[in-house]
Amino acid sequence: MESSSEVNDDLKLVKASVGLLADLEAAVPSLLFNNTDIEKTQSVQQDISSQDVDRIVNLIEPFQGEPQLLDTRLKGILPSLTSAFLESLSRDAKSRSNDHDVTGTAICRILYTLCKVRGHKVIVGFFNNEPQNLELILSATERTLGAEVETNDDWQTSYILLLWVSHLLLVPFDLTTFSAEGGEDVVGDLKLRHRLPLVAIRILRVGSKCLQSSTKTQDAAASMLVRLVTRPDMQKLQLADALAERALSDLSSEEAQTASILYQQIGSLRLLAGIVASADLDHIFPGVYRSCIKLIERSRETPLTPNAVVKRILIKIMRNLGVVALRSTTTSEVLLGLLQTTNVLEDIVDYFLQSLGDRDTPVRYASAKSLSQLISELDHDMGLEVIQAILDTFKEDIPKGAGSLDFSTVNALKWHGLTLALGHVLFRRSASPQQLPDILTALVSAINFEQRSATGGTVGSNVRDAANFGIWSVARRYMTAELLLVPSEILAATLSSSSTTPIIQALATHLILSACLDPVGNIRRGSSAALQELVGRHPDQVPSGIPMVQIVDYLAVGLRRRAMFDVANKVIAEQAAYLDPLIDALFGWRGLSSPDVASRDAAAASITRMAAFAGQDKQQQLCERIHRELVGSGSSEIEYRHGLVLTFAYILESVLALWKEDKANRPESLARWVTGAAGDIDSIKIPQQELNGRAIRAELPASAGRLITAISCMVTEAMEDSISDFESLAQFDPAVERLMARHESSVLAVIPQLAIKLLTLKRKMKKPLGCVGAKMLIKKVNTDSSKALMSGAGRAIALGALTPYYSNGLSGDNAALAIKTLAGATDAMNMDWRIVSMSALGHSLGDMQQDIVVDEPILGIISDAIHKGLNDYTIDERGDVGSLVRHEALMSTERLFTLAESKGLQSDSLQLLHGDLVRLSLEKLDKVRLQAGKLRNHVIPFVPSDYELFDITSVSSNQYFSAALQSLSSTRPEWELNEALRGCISCAGIGAEHLLIESRNAISQTFEQCDESHLRYLMTLLSGILQKMLDDGSNTTPALEFLAFLLDAKLPHRLAQDPAFKWRNLLSTVQKSHHKSTDIQRLRAAIHVYAGLADIARIRGEVLKKMFSMIRTNPYPRIRWALAEALFKVTNEKAFKEVDWNQPTTENAATVGQMQNEYIRNE
Repeated sequence: MESSSEVNDDLKLVKASVGLLADLEAAVPSLLFNNTDIEKTQSVQQDISSQDVDRIVNLIEPFQGEPQLLDTRLKGILPSLTSAFLESLSRDAKSRSNDHDVTGTAICRILYTLCKVRGHKVIVGFFNNEPQNLELILSATERTLGAEVETNDDWQTSYILLLWVSHLLLVPFDLTTFSAEGGEDVVGDLKLRHRLPLVAIRILRVGSKCLQSSTKTQDAAASMLVRLVTRPDMQKLQLADALAERALSDLSSEEAQTASILYQQIGSLRLLAGIVASADLDHIFPGVYRSCIKLIERSRETPLTPNAVVKRILIKIMRNLGVVALRSTTTSEVLLGLLQTTNVLEDIVDYFLQSLGDRDTPVRYASAKSLSQLISELDHDMGLEVIQAILDTFKEDIPKGAGSLDFSTVNALKWHGLTLALGHVLFRRSASPQQLPDILTALVSAINFEQRSATGGTVGSNVRDAANFGIWSVARRYMTAELLLVPSEILAATLSSSSTTPIIQALATHLILSACLDPVGNIRRGSSAALQELVGRHPDQVPSGIPMVQIVDYLAVGLRRRAMFDVANKVIAEQAAYLDPLIDALFGWRGLSSPDVASRDAAAASITRMAAFAGQDKQQQLCERIHRELVGSGSSEIEYRHGLVLTFAYILESVLALWKEDKANRPESLARWVTGAAGDIDSIKIPQQELNGRAIRAELPASAGRLITAISCMVTEAMEDSISDFESLAQFDPAVERLMARHESSVLAVIPQLAIKLLTLKRKMKKPLGCVGAKMLIKKVNTDSSKALMSGAGRAIALGALTPYYSNGLSGDNAALAIKTLAGATDAMNMDWRIVSMSALGHSLGDMQQDIVVDEPILGIISDAIHKGLNDYTIDERGDVGSLVRHEALMSTERLFTLAESKGLQSDSLQLLHGDLVRLSLEKLDKVRLQAGKLRNHVIPFVPSDYELFDITSVSSNQYFSAALQSLSSTRPEWELNEALRGCISCAGIGAEHLLIESRNAISQTFEQCDESHLRYLMTLLSGILQKMLDDGSNTTPALEFLAFLLDAKLPHRLAQDPAFKWRNLLSTVQKSHHKSTDIQRLRAAIHVYAGLADIARIRGEVLKKMFSMIRTNPYPRIRWALAEALFKVTNEKAFKEVDWNQPTTENAATVGQMQNEYIRNE
């Protein structure tokens, strides 16, 4: 299903096209000419940068979806390109380099891109067709093909040159006027029957060589040779006969059965396809026909015909044979004899019909179109017989189910080809109006075509796409009176509407259903276009036709959820006659049976809104229908059951919302029915005793929880008016118990409301609390949280959500025991349990009212647990998994601060949490930093009022860090300074490059603004933090990197002569941080720190002593090299660069000792 944020690419291109075309028109002259002033002489540039060519290509390629947008500018672009190309050819530029293309090659690349996007027939029309250019273009072609070193762009150059030669062959003069006759009777392996002009021989050589190419050059070569042999002067010299003879020989030889010369044989087929399109060469047709038939018959023995390209060319050849033969039987004895002595037409039609089911889409397209062309050339009766054969094939493949079409055994590929063929036949108006009933039946079946693959995905979208084309063709080519003669009963079974519905209205209904509900965007758009054609060509036949076209707009149906929800509901608001068909369709494969959750959710929401529009009677009918479907559905129809359950829940929720707004109009019948159906909750099989992975992925358990919640609310509301007495409450407990044993996020999302509503209902009915009782939940959470594997997460969430409801808020023994249980789970060994328990604590703080009591000891337990979660930095093989706990803890922190603010509570625990927010707002992980920054700014605003924190970019800027570092100012308390420095270590120690740059820049500015006394205080605190990290066993590498950065920036150097700052204590802490460490990254960070500390005169000697000691004893060559570089930087002694530090430490011990003695003595 398309995302709701999906941008309509077509509309986007149309809007951007003006700017793109303007840039393209301006870029081409500046690329080609040294001087673009038209009043001055222009000269073509000798070399063109490949980067400039790439820029122009990138301006053209976006138009592949809407190539006609280029047409307005082609007249300004192509003449410049062709004239520059001709000038470059005349200069015969041959120089190349790695950075620049030859001018001609660059221009050909641009021309090829235009051919690819707009089509070569359009582009070639702008080529210069002066005869004197033939020699120039042909010579360039020969030069390109004869190059010793070929580049990737040479085939594009050859392609353009061959197209140009083909264009110039349209010259009306004989080729003998260009050159004398050649003296050769053989050109390669081609035996000529007459002597040809030299220019024709050259063209033959070039074309024969390129005909074996595997690129687009082969297409151009075939077109050029066809253009050559169909010239009147070449026909007299029987050149076509010679080429056809060679091509047929290639196809029929033993060598043709190998795959090694596949492209040569494809080239021969392309040539024959062009030759047989000319009626002037009819004497060649019998031989071509016989060879093609043999090729088709041996298709299973050769690797040639299974190739899709070959099959498509064969179809083209057979089509040309049939069409030309039918058109020329009165003037050609050869063709007349071919038709009378062979079954050529029957063979061609049979081949086309077989090809409609081919596995390759291009082959099906080609056969469908060719079959329609052939039908249009046949006499009327024979054409109708072929159409009837297509319809009979449809009927063979439509097994009737129980009142509905069953496509499970149908060949989807064959249906696609048949539907395409019908569409083309209708577009040519070849079908008789008497055949329209069968045709429309087939098209409507095709537009509803859907199969499921073995993996559960949908198959058959191309069939529905072809059906749109077919219906569009019917609407366009047949008159209203002809369509109205079609009996309306033929489509009655496919709609819930009356059998007397006119056929045009029935077609419109099917198109509306497809445009609103089809899973594929292109099909929705196609149905919209077909509806527009149907309404426009047949006015006053579709109720509210014009408004329907405006509502079901091409752009409006681009996004599926918008089409299913907004557009569909606008349709029924405009015309209620479409309500039942839309609801029926939403209950099918396009709605509640969709393979993806998002589509089923959209379908459920759409049905709910339609039911609300229709009124309470319709809502009750739908609830009854859903209940019947649920009871009758099979255990394997999990996706459908999910859609049904979700729809049931949505409808009940909407009814409840109406009840709360208008209590006087509560329908007793619906309430009684719901309470009765709820008693049968277990027979509905939601959820099953064993919930498998497929059910979890389909979110069936989550929808079941939502349904039970809605039923509980409805029964509670109904009891207020003594509408019903719900005696089947016990049925809920097993289902709810199974749901609370799950840990999937979709299930956990519905647990809080489910538990609260069920507790409320049980208390109202004075029933035992059962699975939602405090003691039971506390006992099971204690047991589950001690297990190594995750289980029972739903119980923890339920316990957290129910804690305020066991007594008057967060007070009393039950609440205290529940909170202690959840707080204890934050120490669980299983990381997932920590996350769940933190979420549960957050739920215990939700939905607080002003009059609810909150015991401060309980609040303190919650605060301490959240503080622990905000400081969870657990790392395992998955990475920083503690960030998931911190993220969840931040959400709970937000609720806690909201509660404390509403109650006016203050405590030391809240101060701890505020410090955590300061630290986490400087966190290196983007997601955590964004959430903490938002919450911190909400509690105590720190960013400017016009600066919005809305995405990761907003919390990664220099402006953000500068604002967040206000916590380092001299007016802040020590606890806040400590947390801010810890945050600086996180974001400016180790992280992404962009984060380090922005954060370190802001930190530099902050430290530079500090006076000396405050700087001393900050550095003392930083030294203490490093020592505490050593005591806690924390990873000190980020702190060392941060300290190294400060020393590199010389920010602490103002304290170099300050006796109050204890530099030796800092040095001692750094030494302890890597003592006996084997962590290479930590050792390198420590070396980085030592290099900075060496600038401090008071401790320089001690620092050098430590560095010499490390370089003498450290076992890692990488560390010794890093130390040598640092010592060279500090001492500027070149001897450090001359030693091979890869050698064992014993080899360099004497050298190191000598340098140590010298420098330590000097210090």
